[in-house]
Amino acid sequence: MSGVPLRFKNRTFENYRDTTPQQTRALQVAKFFSVNFDSCLDSGASLLFCGNPGTGKTHLAAAISNSICNQGRVSLFISVLKAIRSIKDTWRSGSSVSEKDAYSALIEPDLLILDEVGIQFGSDAEKMILFEILIVKI
Repeated sequence: MSGVPLRFKNRTFENYRDTTPQQTRALQVAKFFSVNFDSCLDSGASLLFCGNPGTGKTHLAAAISNSICNQGRVSLFISVLKAIRSIKDTWRSGSSVSEKDAYSALIEPDLLILDEVGIQFGSDAEKMILFEILIVKI
């Protein structure tokens, strides 16, 4: 239900391999965020993982999602491209989903994880959609 990709469904903090000091720090921050999710949620805290492919960003995001879902919270893991597409699809004539409902589906979960940031085209419409999702979520 969380949208975590199948190959990341079993990702945890315990099976994350931190081989560099930066990965160890990212793991510590991810664990802290997860353990203290209620206070992070109340304060509006967020995380941004940056790095080269293969450094564990998606693994840590999935571990956070899995952890907070185990705490009874709702998490949505989705690629930026898919999130943008879910909004753009409402613009089609005869769409069965309203734009408001599409935004709500992205904003209502306790935690929204946007994966693969930067892979989209970067059009003005995409920037506007992403801005709307982030500003309302925060």
